[in-house]
Amino acid sequence: MKTLLLIISLTLFPVVTHPECACISTQCKLIKSINEIETKLRKHASPKAVPAKVLAPVIIKLSRTYNVDPLLVVRIILIESRGIEKAYNKHSNDYGIAQIHLRGKNKTKANIACAMRWQCGLEMGIKIMATTKRGCNYNQGPRVRNIILCEKYERKLASIN
Repeated sequence: MKTLLLIISLTLFPVVTHPECACISTQCKLIKSINEIETKLRKHASPKAVPAKVLAPVIIKLSRTYNVDPLLVVRIILIESRGIEKAYNKHSNDYGIAQIHLRGKNKTKANIACAMRWQCGLEMGIKIMATTKRGCNYNQGPRVRNIILCEKYERKLASIN
């Protein structure tokens, strides 16, 4: 009798596992991270941007290599270039998907050709992110000169959901 009631209750009220509870393997977590990044890129990137399906796995791989938060990488890329591979800012002399600044002392030994190829520019940007203490340091450099601008940039980063 108890078995019959259990079968009837399972039929009427199926057990539904929450998607986040089911994801425990490394593979599942990786796929979930890639999907989350793809969603952000599709939502906020320019129509001319590197396709989210191509960009997301590379962001995850490089973020793990250089120990940088992949969501921070996505947010910075979206603010700096909207994901456009050959973005150029003539006022600040910044190039590529990660808007690499090529004037002055440059620890990444960057060049324009590399910065304008999305894979190379992305890796250079992530290397820079790995050495910064705050999100705004990527935009303003290692010494924050204007705390108000720094906080404004960090609010901009946080606004990308």
